[in-house]
Amino acid sequence: MDIALQELRRRLVLSVGRVVWVAVHGVQTSFEEGAPIMAMGWHKRGRWGVPIYYSWPAGGSGYVSGYSYDRESGEFTIYHLKQLLRALGTVPEIESINLVAHSRGTDVLISALRELMIEARAAGNDPKVQFNFGDLVLFAPDMDLEVATQRILAEGLGQGVRHTTIYVSEDDWAIGLAESLYSSKQRIGQLNPEDLTEDQKQLLRKVGNADIIFYRGSAGGSFGHSYYESPEVYSDFVMLSQGHKAGAEHGRPLEPVGPQLWIIRDGYSP
Repeated sequence: MDIALQELRRRLVLSVGRVVWVAVHGVQTSFEEGAPIMAMGWHKRGRWGVPIYYSWPAGGSGYVSGYSYDRESGEFTIYHLKQLLRALGTVPEIESINLVAHSRGTDVLISALRELMIEARAAGNDPKVQFNFGDLVLFAPDMDLEVATQRILAEGLGQGVRHTTIYVSEDDWAIGLAESLYSSKQRIGQLNPEDLTEDQKQLLRKVGNADIIFYRGSAGGSFGHSYYESPEVYSDFVMLSQGHKAGAEHGRPLEPVGPQLWIIRDGYSP
């Protein structure tokens, strides 16, 4: 780990911006499949900061058995992800640790963050200061809505990062399958604006530093789960990563459907 941190410090000196982007992949994704996608994304964003691709033992075969395998693997890897994030928090050269996750990786990341923040607060520390977390971006989150609301909003996890952005799609059938498998009342990755209760909307407004973006388009593959690769969603993510807030006045002309709730459609061009 010490050698890796020394190399990270060297790369931070050479990079554009003293920021780190940690990406956590989702189900049925190997290192060989996911790493080139992150590398290409980093290149398209102008090679801003230092990318770190966190790979965990996903990739079980079969839709049902493979998903169950990956779910258990996700539970196993939380400890190791915490070790990485804790180590990054000790590097003084890093100005911000930005976090990105897709699919089942969102639950892995949120679980690790929750435990780190409990640890920091128990020690009397501000987790945002201790770990220097910046943006938290979740694509197609495979999490129960009530669980996500509790962890991100009610338990104050969102206050441990600078800003949280969640991309969801009602046509994400992979999330629908997970919802059926675990009898979830509602998975956050397949949300509609009207699915949120008034209490949840009020809590979202109270927290203040979170946006939910609803994708309405035809991208995402046969299961509608990889829409993050669409030009519309990816271009919005690029603007987000450059520090632009949601809203036309900030250069991201998303369609507002409520406080901190937005729609992005095919043809969107920031």
